[in-house]
Amino acid sequence: MEAILTLKGIIGVLVVFSLLITFHELGHLIVALLLKMPVQEFSLGFGKAIYQRKIRDLLFSIRIFPLGGYVKLLGESPEEADDPNSFYNQPYWKRFLVILAGPLANYLFAFLIIAVTMSFLTLEPGIRVYNVYENSPAAKAGIKPGDIILSVNGKRISSGKELIKLVSDKAGKPVTLEIKRGNQVKVIQAIPKYNEDLKRAILGVQLDLAITRGKFNPIRGIRFAWEYVKEVTYRYTVFLLHIRSNYSELKGSLRGPIGIGQLIYKFTLERSIYEIAIFTAFLNIAIGYINLLPFPALDGGRALFLIIAFLWEKGLRRKWDPSKEEVLHFIGFSLLLILIAIVTFLDISRILNSH
Repeated sequence: MEAILTLKGIIGVLVVFSLLITFHELGHLIVALLLKMPVQEFSLGFGKAIYQRKIRDLLFSIRIFPLGGYVKLLGESPEEADDPNSFYNQPYWKRFLVILAGPLANYLFAFLIIAVTMSFLTLEPGIRVYNVYENSPAAKAGIKPGDIILSVNGKRISSGKELIKLVSDKAGKPVTLEIKRGNQVKVIQAIPKYNEDLKRAILGVQLDLAITRGKFNPIRGIRFAWEYVKEVTYRYTVFLLHIRSNYSELKGSLRGPIGIGQLIYKFTLERSIYEIAIFTAFLNIAIGYINLLPFPALDGGRALFLIIAFLWEKGLRRKWDPSKEEVLHFIGFSLLLILIAIVTFLDISRILNSH
């Protein structure tokens, strides 16, 4: 039985990671093909190829390390810019659309997952705790991921905004929380702490929705998907704008490939198929959002440099030198690898400490 559960968890990790990568790269691929840009390879994974098939001029590859992928367009590097059909010789608007298509595909996939899933579900009373930050008031009070907060000081809540409103002016003051954990309802007390940047008191939790099965309603699903995508994007933006004050929370919640894989593994074993679907959508939004950030080597950084190059050529009437841009992308990519290495170390340390 234990072996079957382990296999189920591993399959869950592979499926979710594959969906994250596949739809991101499909976004790049489909838009490039629609714009008639020469594509040389569509690869899922990195390293040695374990499967390859060529259809017309496009090589499809599956590689041994499933933690990424790429779409290789003709002439992506400045050294190959001599070819008139190369990526660097395409109009700016075409390149811009191809670059942004990856993260936007993650957003679209997340929207579709949630719209379909929530067409079969309805919301339960309360709000579910998705994550509890280390050393936060919530952690000290004994709140755990999966708990459903039903009320604050006797007032029923149904959204994160309602929870924030009831807690925001309670810094240093005990608040009574009614918590549902499994089939049991408990009453606990927590003492919110004041956050300087947010200018309000916080519990130190990430929130999700409490859901249950309901009558099929696709309109409800579409509306909910739109609101969910907006809300998660808003949360990420607020978090980044106040990242200095959120550093301790960021350190406690930041996950690399191993940490994300561990979360997916747990979700696969402990949660329903609906919750796994919504978590997959959540991860797609995260991947899409991160890739839209204007940082070198990310899609958002490449899109920003395209805008700069366009303005440079239009304003100064001088040709933009892409080789300098590539140096910055290389530095950005190196910094990302260092960050991934640090986060992976923290992931492994977290796993070892839990045992």
